[in-house]
Amino acid sequence: MARRRQRVHGPFADRLCLQGDLEAEATLEELGWHAGELSSLEVATGANTDRIVPILPGRVLWERIALSDGRAGRIVTTIA
Repeated sequence: MARRRQRVHGPFADRLCLQGDLEAEATLEELGWHAGELSSLEVATGANTDRIVPILPGRVLWERIALSDGRAGRIVTTIA
């Protein structure tokens, strides 16, 4: 069964997608994330300029988890 990767789009997603997140997301395939070869990744995030949903620079931990249907999910934990 082919799996689709879904992306979040729209004005709300544009506020929350930071450059560090996008850069880290682009490296996941080569790091083996989608093949299950990488279980976690620490990502530096930058700030946004949104007044409604402000985000400060910091670090997050992405952890890959197996879902009951065989797909993978991601837990995101703010470190600092």
